[in-house]
Amino acid sequence: TIPILDTGNIHLERAKSMISQSTLEVGEVSYMIVPDFMPNMVISQSAYGGMEVDVPIKIDLEVTHDGKVPNLIGLMINDASIVIDSSPFSMGEVVYVESDSPSGVIFKQLPEANMSLTSFEPINIYISK
Repeated sequence: TIPILDTGNIHLERAKSMISQSTLEVGEVSYMIVPDFMPNMVISQSAYGGMEVDVPIKIDLEVTHDGKVPNLIGLMINDASIVIDSSPFSMGEVVYVESDSPSGVIFKQLPEANMSLTSFEPINIYISK
């Protein structure tokens, strides 16, 4: 049997490492906005710590987030995608516009960077042609 570790109140990256080292797999990671709590802390998991399983399973994690929109200004779309993929936000509309910024660079985003939101909205980006 494989014991399931309790990852509650542990940073997401540490929890992923602990799960992987125990021959289990990390499942889906979902986020909950908790403004006054340190971001990326595990607050719940799909299988309780202390349980034992006979075969490797995926452990889903729910993690805290402060609700702040990441700053994508000045990034290229590939770099922005990496930032967004490592957050609970998603890519919204991508609009190419003539601007004074260098070609291919994000010069505007909505919602704006560092705004505190109560839900995870798609981030629309505006890229210089």
